[in-house]
Amino acid sequence: MTEKINLNAAIGGLNLLDPLDNMGSQYAIQMDNVIPDSDGDKIRSGFTSCISGNFATLIPVPFAGNEKLIACKSGSVSVYDPTNWETAPTTTSGFSTDDWCFANFVDGAGKQYVFMANGVDTPQTYTTADGLQNTSFTTTGLTLDSPLSFKNTMYFVGGDWDIYYGGTQAISGTLNKFSVGSFFKKGGKILTIQNWTQDAGQGMDDIFVIISTEGEVMLYQGSNPTEADWATLGVFQIPRPIGKHCCEMLGADIIILTENGYLPLSSVLSDLRANRTAISAKINPIVRGKDFSKKWEVHFYSKKGWLIVNAPSGVTGNAYEQHVLNINTNAWCRFVGMDAQSWAVLFDNIYFCNGTGIYQADVGTTDNGNWITYCVQRAYNTFGTPEKKQLMRMVPRYSSFSENQIYKRINADFNVGKYRIILTQDNNGYSSFWDEAIWDESYWSDEFEAYTTRAGVQSKTGSFISVGFYGRAKNSITFTSTGLMLKVCNGHL
Repeated sequence: MTEKINLNAAIGGLNLLDPLDNMGSQYAIQMDNVIPDSDGDKIRSGFTSCISGNFATLIPVPFAGNEKLIACKSGSVSVYDPTNWETAPTTTSGFSTDDWCFANFVDGAGKQYVFMANGVDTPQTYTTADGLQNTSFTTTGLTLDSPLSFKNTMYFVGGDWDIYYGGTQAISGTLNKFSVGSFFKKGGKILTIQNWTQDAGQGMDDIFVIISTEGEVMLYQGSNPTEADWATLGVFQIPRPIGKHCCEMLGADIIILTENGYLPLSSVLSDLRANRTAISAKINPIVRGKDFSKKWEVHFYSKKGWLIVNAPSGVTGNAYEQHVLNINTNAWCRFVGMDAQSWAVLFDNIYFCNGTGIYQADVGTTDNGNWITYCVQRAYNTFGTPEKKQLMRMVPRYSSFSENQIYKRINADFNVGKYRIILTQDNNGYSSFWDEAIWDESYWSDEFEAYTTRAGVQSKTGSFISVGFYGRAKNSITFTSTGLMLKVCNGHL
C-alpha cells in the first residue's frame, strides 16, 4: 500500500533537545544556512567584501547622517565610512589589545559620543567633530573596561570588584568609585555591567546589573551610588557567563550567553523553576562543550528579527559559526561559512570581520561570489503508523528565480553512519565540505546520490523515516513543503 503525504516546512527550526523517536514533524535535526520562517525555510542571504585586512573587533557609530564603522586590528583603531569604503580611514595606533567594549552616550549639550575601553589602554571617545581621542575623564592609575551608559551617567568596570562612574551627563572630570566585592561569595571578578529596563514592583525603571565571572548577578535600583535611593535588589546565581561580550538587549530582557545555554536575565527573578529555561534549550547540545576561552558575541539584528550568537566552531577551516534565533518564529538554525570574529549592526546593515577583511552580511545571494551551501535534515517521523515503510518518492517544493538541483538524504530507524552533511562542488564534482557535523556521529548513512527535484527514490525500510536535502545555491530559495510517497509494509514493525 502506498500513501501520499505532504510534509510542511520545518518552521520549528533546529531541535537537538527532544528524543529522536518523539520529536514533532515541524523540527529539523540539522539546519545549516537555512532560516525557519513563517512562510517557509529560506536559504540565508550572502555577504560581500568591503575592505581587506586582519580585523578583530567592529564597533558601530550610529550617528544619524554621520554613521561610521570602527575597526580594530593589530593594536590600531581605524574609523571607516561604510557609505564609501574607498575613503581612507583615520587610524590611531599604539594600543595593547583589540578586544574593545563600547557604549553610546549623549552629554548635557546633546553631543553624541562612543566610549571605548579594553581593560588595558586608556579609554577612548569618538565624536564626529573630534574623531578618536583619549577620554577626558581622569583615569590615572586605572584600568577600565566595559563602559555603560546608565541614567545619563557613564560607568566603567575597574579592577576586580570596583566600578567607576562620572557625573550626570558628564564626559570629563574625576571618576567616583564604589566597590561590591563583599556581596559576591563565589570569587572571580566583575565581568560586565548592564542596564536593564524592568518593573521591579514600582513601575518601569532602569536596573543596574553587575555580572561576575562565576555567574553571580547583582541588581541595583536607584539614581546612582551617591543617592539615598540606591539600593540592592539582591544577588542571584546563573551559570557562568561566556566572556565580556555576553549580553544583548532583546525586547525588555537581556540575553546572557552562559556555559549552560543562552539565558534571559528575567529568569533569575522568576519564582517558577519552569520559567528558568534557557531560550537556547533546543540547541544546547551545540552550545555546551564549545571553547569558552575564545571570544563570543551576541547581537540583535532588528531588520530581520534575528538574535545572532557568534560562537567558536568545530568545523575544519572555520573558526566561528553563528547560532541564529528567528524571533518571528522562535526557531533556531545555524549559519556556517561566515567565519566571523566580530559583528556590528549599524541601522539596517550588518557587518562582520575576520582575518581577511570586513564584510557586509545579509546582502546578495552568494558568499562573496561563492556558492552558499545548505542542509536541512528533518525530524524522524512515523507518518501516522508504527509499521515499517519505505520512501518511494520525494519532491521538495520551493520558490526560486531558477530551477535548482537538490540533493536528497533519507534515513530509516536512526541508522548511524559516517557524517558527510553539507557538500560543496569543486572541479571534480561534489565532495565533503565539513569534517564535523552537528552530532558527534550523524544519524544517517554515508551513501548518497544526486536527483532532480522530482524523482523516484528507494530508501531502506523502517518505522521512523528522516528526510533531508542539501545543495548549493547562488539564488534565493524558499522551501515551502515536501511531497512524499511511502510504501507501507503492512504487519511489519
